[in-house]
Amino acid sequence: MSNQKGNQFPAWGINTENQVFAVDPENNIITKSDTGFAIDLGISEDGTLWALSQIPDPDGGGARIFWSNGDGNWTEINTSDPGGVQITGTTAGNCIYRTFDGVLRTMDTAGNSSVLYDQFPVTDVDYGGGYLWAILDSNTMEDNIIIQPHLHLSKFTSPLNWSSFKGNPSPSSLSAGYAGNCYGLIDGTPTYFLTDGSGSGSAGAGVDGQCLQMTFKNWSYVLTTNLNEEGNLVYKWVDTFGGKFEPTNIRANYFLSSFYRKSPA
Repeated sequence: MSNQKGNQFPAWGINTENQVFAVDPENNIITKSDTGFAIDLGISEDGTLWALSQIPDPDGGGARIFWSNGDGNWTEINTSDPGGVQITGTTAGNCIYRTFDGVLRTMDTAGNSSVLYDQFPVTDVDYGGGYLWAILDSNTMEDNIIIQPHLHLSKFTSPLNWSSFKGNPSPSSLSAGYAGNCYGLIDGTPTYFLTDGSGSGSAGAGVDGQCLQMTFKNWSYVLTTNLNEEGNLVYKWVDTFGGKFEPTNIRANYFLSSFYRKSPA
């Protein structure tokens, strides 16, 4: 995962005007789309960016899908496949998106698509490090009681082989990092979940109970409840003095960490 395409920037976002922007290593914001364009973003390991637009797909399923090399030019996937309501990049030039009815579909930049999973409805999904994490309603039973939709993981294979994460947690805002572990929010607090199922815990101090969204690929950010007319304030994990989340100068409606790697000094 080199710093090419969208990975030349540590992070991406969508502002209050639904405009995509990139964030450079000095925290400068660079506009990368027209206003009124995007409602969701994803990034593949090679830096291919994916966007769900504000335009409904005429084939149903959700919004129209676009992709970009991170240069501000966006290409529409104009096929008869349904659109999506959530999108995440996967391997080079590929993505997974979730449709309105909770089906997971694959897509590449050439417009080739297929159904990846459609057994039980998926309500949240993200990819990282060869793993797929999802909030899945699998009709799990314990003591004759149906467990509510909760966290599952699978190696990124076809077919998927889901397993429930122990304790059946239901974090929001899933984000899978470069090593495959999952990050999300429990009661607005950053939390990690390990691929080996050995446990979970705090993913960083400084913003407990204040988070609306978490994103981690190589760098960790959270979108907080600190809101003004320019959007919600972004905090970034700073790994000094024990480490904590600290405020940036960035505000957004949606935020996305990339696979950007810091250059050696």
